[in-house]
Amino acid sequence: MDYKVSKVSHPKYNNQLIPLLVDEHSIPVPSASVWGWDLWLSAPLNTCTAKLNDLAIFYKFIDQVHPSFFEDAAKLKFLTHREINKLCSFLLINFKFPLEDSVSVSPSTFNRRLSSINSFLYFHYTRYIERLSDFEKANEFKKSLFAFDARLKKKAYSNSDIENHTKPTETLTEDEIDVIRLVIRPSTDSFINEVNPYRKGLQVRNACLILLLIELGCRASELVLIRNIDSHLKLTTNATVVIQSIDLNETTHRGRRDGAAHKTSNRELPITSGLCDLLLDYTENYRPKLRGELQKI
Repeated sequence: MDYKVSKVSHPKYNNQLIPLLVDEHSIPVPSASVWGWDLWLSAPLNTCTAKLNDLAIFYKFIDQVHPSFFEDAAKLKFLTHREINKLCSFLLINFKFPLEDSVSVSPSTFNRRLSSINSFLYFHYTRYIERLSDFEKANEFKKSLFAFDARLKKKAYSNSDIENHTKPTETLTEDEIDVIRLVIRPSTDSFINEVNPYRKGLQVRNACLILLLIELGCRASELVLIRNIDSHLKLTTNATVVIQSIDLNETTHRGRRDGAAHKTSNRELPITSGLCDLLLDYTENYRPKLRGELQKI
């Protein structure tokens, strides 16, 4: 069955428009109408209309997946974990496209749908709880409702997920990468990099780290997995760097420092001869001194 939002004028409220959720026969849906009226008393018309449109998706869901919802709700049987997961999968569907295309809505749209439906469910279950004459029993159901509400809210996308979806990170241009290379270029006996504030040993170390990120295209959490050993740094002809996952049970596992190890695929990547020479210079001439200084602290 299809559902849509219809607006009717109310003579007692100066003929203001009131949104109603109606079925395909233009008959108002009782529970949704009660919730919509309560919402209309405190929210703008556009907000009420948008939330009722979201609720229409929930009614499609219960028609197809959970036809006994209202009978269960009257008995204060909350949606189970499995039913919540099915609901969330249903809310991801973009109904503007054919279902076989499996087009999903954006995270922000999903969050709005989830929030609207959660508000309706909280309102709907509360109506039955308030009818209970047994105070202790009502209090137990309220606690269960609070837990259900929190469980449903946890299904929402985080702000970072929404931002990543709506504002994807742009790739650095070649000119921007060249600027980075100029800034991190280590000083030498014949050249002083005045924009690099660190002393020479740290300049070489920092240049190695940043150039590895640029040339390997790896994450920072993967970079810390690379060790100064021959199996990781193959600094010979056609130099390569190996990024490999680590068994969490191995003695070499370094706890939180190797947090990316369990989701990293083993791979061997080539690096330029210039970076190879810089890594050799760092590991042979500067790294022992820096490690000695750290041990003295």
